Amino acid sequence: MAEEQRWSICPVEDCEFAQEFDPNAAAFCPDCGMELISECPSCKSPVRLENQVNCNECGHPFKE
Repeated sequence: MAEEQRWSICPVEDCEFAQEFDPNAAAFCPDCGMELISECPSCKSPVRLENQVNCNECGHPFKE
């Protein structure tokens, strides 16, 4: 079974930066400097879409 794609996204509402998840990649947005998230801060479910704004599992918002 193929592994689902995972993303690191910027949590700033008006910043659209996203990159495929790579644990060795930079942890901060190159556009605004905010720390990227790759999992829900509430339930730890991974971010699965590059434009995801809420957690698919618990509904926690990703954008501030």
